[in-house]
Amino acid sequence: MGQVVFHTYRPLFMLLKICETALQTAPPTLGRGAKIAAKEHGMARPTQHGKRLSYYDFGRTTVYACQLDQRFSYCAYVPEDYDEEGSDRYPLAVIVHGTERGMQNYRDAFADFAEEHGVIVLAPLFPVGIVTPDDLSSYKLLRHEALHYDAVLLSMVAEVRERYRLAGERFLLYGFSGGGHFTHRFLYLHPDRLL
Repeated sequence: MGQVVFHTYRPLFMLLKICETALQTAPPTLGRGAKIAAKEHGMARPTQHGKRLSYYDFGRTTVYACQLDQRFSYCAYVPEDYDEEGSDRYPLAVIVHGTERGMQNYRDAFADFAEEHGVIVLAPLFPVGIVTPDDLSSYKLLRHEALHYDAVLLSMVAEVRERYRLAGERFLLYGFSGGGHFTHRFLYLHPDRLL
C-alpha cells in the first residue's frame, strides 16, 4: 500500500522541488515565518466572515462553480496567514487532476507546500460526461468543438484573482496523468501565462 502511494505522489514531490526553485524569484509574501509569528501572538485562521471573504475562503476552501461555464468547478487552498486587508501578493499554483478526478486530494497534497511558501493552490474539476455521457478524456485535449477547456481554466484563474491578491499574471501549472496531458498542451497554447 505504501509503495502505491509513493508512486502515485512521486510526481507531486518532484514538482514541489521545481516550485521551490521557481518561487525563489517570486515576490516575498508573509510565508511560513509570519504564520509562526501569528500563532505566537494568538492570531489564527479567521473564524467569522471578513469584510469580503468568509471562513470558507481560507485554508481548504469550499467548491466554487466556474462562472464562465457552471458545469465546471474548482476548489483552492489559501494559506492561513492570508489577510484580506493586507498588501502581500501570493503566487498561484494550479494542480490539474488525472482521469480519476480527485481535485480535493491534489489540493490537500499541496497544502503544506502552500503554507510553507505562501502560495495559493487552485484545483479545477473537469467532470466526466461533459461531451458525451461516457466522456473521460476530452479535457486532456484542451478543445472539443466549441468547448475550450483552456479558456475554462483561465476563467477560474481570473475568478481566483478577483477574490485574492495574486502575484503577477503567470502561474505554476502541474498535472498528473490526464492532467499532465492537459498541462503539456496548455504550455504550447499559453506559454506566456506559466512560470
